[in-house]
Amino acid sequence: MRHLRPVDKQWLFTASTLGNTPSLDDGIPVETELKRRKTTIEYMRSLALRANAIANGDDAEATHLRGSLTVGSTLVHRFYMRRSLKDFNEKMIAPTILFLATKIEEEPLKLRHIVNACIGKFEPPGSKGWFPDLNAHEQPPREYRTWEKSILAIEEIVLEALCFDMAVDQPWVILRRAIRGLDEVIAKTSLDQNTISSSSSSSNSNSNSNTTSTMNGSIAKPVNGDVIGDNLEDGEIDASLNANVVPNGKGKEKLTENIVIELGWTMLSESTLSPLSILYPAQIISFISFIMVISLTDQIPLSEGLVAASELGDKFGLDISFSEDGDGVKGNDLDIVKHCLADFVRFMNEGLIDEGLSRYIVAEPEERKDRFRRRFTALLGDKDKVTKSETNGSVETELQSDQAQVKEEDLIKMGKRDVEMTESAPTPPS
Repeated sequence: MRHLRPVDKQWLFTASTLGNTPSLDDGIPVETELKRRKTTIEYMRSLALRANAIANGDDAEATHLRGSLTVGSTLVHRFYMRRSLKDFNEKMIAPTILFLATKIEEEPLKLRHIVNACIGKFEPPGSKGWFPDLNAHEQPPREYRTWEKSILAIEEIVLEALCFDMAVDQPWVILRRAIRGLDEVIAKTSLDQNTISSSSSSSNSNSNSNTTSTMNGSIAKPVNGDVIGDNLEDGEIDASLNANVVPNGKGKEKLTENIVIELGWTMLSESTLSPLSILYPAQIISFISFIMVISLTDQIPLSEGLVAASELGDKFGLDISFSEDGDGVKGNDLDIVKHCLADFVRFMNEGLIDEGLSRYIVAEPEERKDRFRRRFTALLGDKDKVTKSETNGSVETELQSDQAQVKEEDLIKMGKRDVEMTESAPTPPS
């Protein structure tokens, strides 16, 4: 992982620091504070949808505001590390940070629309907003003026508490960049796996049937199987996972860039409700979301998802890679990745992240008999098995050559895509 600058480190806190906040000094327990932070972020999302509907009409998802909501969620957690919930409640911080975040991300919502959204959400029925577009001579009512003054005043307090540091690294941007070219790598690997399987079967047609079965099973068999786990019940699948995790009753959808983008945003959006963004760097959080997507889509335990994701660890800027031995993963960033993954699951069990995700997580096996195998570059992982098999010399030489070529082409292909990317953060898809 890249070296963090002092300005980056000041917004990363330890678990012990998370239990020593201004709210705790005012008698608010840590568990209550984290739940109220989550409420603040949920208020912010609701106000964003309301304000966007006022400004732009019906837009149920408001995907163009994703960047603002991600930044805003991080700013909420940062702010409450410096100020207490007793002094600044959820209803005032949510619209203030929303207003600030939309300006930071250059996705501005007019203050007037945010104030009208606050009146519609928090004020008693019958309270009036201000809509000068409908009546140019109408003066803003008292409720409107009160909300407007409060938001502008608290904005200055928020800026001061955050040291006017509005730079927020977004895991979403890192994830999008890291998976570019993933479809091509998977397609190339799958094609060569089938080629190896056919060649191996043909060259061993006169060999012992048991030997042939073993060889085909180790090379041609999909790494993670084709059948989804039996622990999912009909009617219990969330809409965001339904199309990707369980597309039909017979099997699972193959992992693709689009699926990683769709489910990856879901994972990252949920993670912002928890304090992960002030506990771990953005690269780690984006990598964790990738692990979750692999595990949910392939219906494999999180440990296997970590092994599969580790093959592309360098694309996330992490020192983590696949290993043939031990836990299947190695690297200097392995410990922090494991801690972040454990915290993601813990926050999910505590209700800060949607508990419904736990229904899709496959339990870890009590004992692992087979060694871990590659997910995205399985061909490279099976090199030794193919070489040592009872194939003739020409097939063996051809396979080794193909393996080296696959590795080189995949690295060049994915490397070129990174070079072609601009330095600016890409806008999340509509």
